[in-house]
Amino acid sequence: MDLNQNQQDVPGLKQQPQPLQNNDVQVVKSFNWMKLLPLILGALIVVSIICVYLFGLRSKNTKYVLTNNLHNSSPSSLTTLLFEKPNREPMPGSPTGYYITDAKGNILKDISSKASDAIYSPSPTNLNGYISYSRGILFGNQMYNMPVFVTKMALLDSGGTATSLSSNLVNKMEKFSNIFVISNNAFLALVVENQNDTTVGRYSEFDAITGKENALFNYSPVSSLYQPYIQPKDIDPSGHITTFLVSDITINSQIINGTAVAKYDLLTNKLSVTNLPLPLSNFERVKKGQDPGQFRVDPVGLSLDGNILVYQASQVETTHGISKNVWVTHIYNIALGKDVTANTDLIEPAGLNSFFFSPDNKFVVLHEANSMDIVSVNNGKIFQHFNLGNKNPGSYPHTYNIEPIGWIDNNTFAYITEKTDNPGSFNPDNASSHTVNVVTHAIKDFPQNLGSLRAIIYK
Repeated sequence: MDLNQNQQDVPGLKQQPQPLQNNDVQVVKSFNWMKLLPLILGALIVVSIICVYLFGLRSKNTKYVLTNNLHNSSPSSLTTLLFEKPNREPMPGSPTGYYITDAKGNILKDISSKASDAIYSPSPTNLNGYISYSRGILFGNQMYNMPVFVTKMALLDSGGTATSLSSNLVNKMEKFSNIFVISNNAFLALVVENQNDTTVGRYSEFDAITGKENALFNYSPVSSLYQPYIQPKDIDPSGHITTFLVSDITINSQIINGTAVAKYDLLTNKLSVTNLPLPLSNFERVKKGQDPGQFRVDPVGLSLDGNILVYQASQVETTHGISKNVWVTHIYNIALGKDVTANTDLIEPAGLNSFFFSPDNKFVVLHEANSMDIVSVNNGKIFQHFNLGNKNPGSYPHTYNIEPIGWIDNNTFAYITEKTDNPGSFNPDNASSHTVNVVTHAIKDFPQNLGSLRAIIYK
């Protein structure tokens, strides 16, 4: 309360009525509203014309977006964690359970093993860094309903509420890839179609409940010489900007030759493309008939703002007359045209997106087997290094394993560690869950009774 506030302005404080003085005169004047009627009618006509114009402009230039309650705030305090309960039975159809907690591990919800008559478990493709800023997790399982197996799927949001997916979406899932959940009832997906031996497709938003599809853009090959390539890399913490790595493709009549970075903004329905310089522009170029696994550079990481490209390339180094191939990690700033070498010897495993960028794009996490490095994208220096068991990550099999989970906020990264008596074979049920602060270097352990940390969900 403002101490300088007058008593007569304080809510709840009774005021004594003040009697009129002899010289206090109350005057009530009548007003002729008819004089203003022409002005009022004119103003209404002008407002109507403006509204009609703006509505027509929006209808012509923008698409309807199913989800418009996207967050633009800082990721701090906007995350919940998904833990899989310990001692989970491995038998199909056996009870499973999960905890939703806050960023500190306080349990917010105990999720039942059953939802919508299906026993759900997280989809493997939705439990990695590829969805590091997703607003939900796809759950699914097959149930035997004589005489066939029936697939059930649900979308689990940050509050632990499961929304059953429309059956027609479940039946189309084999055509979907690179799914980003953007709300408790909507997700983005790349839809791949094959027409006359040519790969074409679209990037769409889907309503999980009704199954309605809103096509955001279409893509098709641009050349008869090169294979088209499009890979959504991540979605930013605001939940509305998706970054892509693309090559030799046409998107909504925009022709892209060579490898480029594309960004799509859900709020404005705008696609922006940044061409890469040589040799980066040849990264994902593969001629038709060639094996992409041999000719594409993989893995390649792209920051949430589409400005930082992280890739690994082998080069020959000679020491004391002995030559050997050495993998070098490069961090390329597209806007500045600046390339720095990361001070790490980890070789990233290939995958949808093996690199974990912090929400503010200042750090990137690399990992291999029992080792993990948190690296500054500005200069390539290591802020935090992990090597479980003090064993060379390039030697196998391992008795220790470390798995990145994702960023809780700009400075806090979550991961799990595992130890096994059977080298090379790890059971996530026995994993320990942790966070590390890249500023203080402090490591905190989550209670073992929570189970294994599986995902970070943004609100």
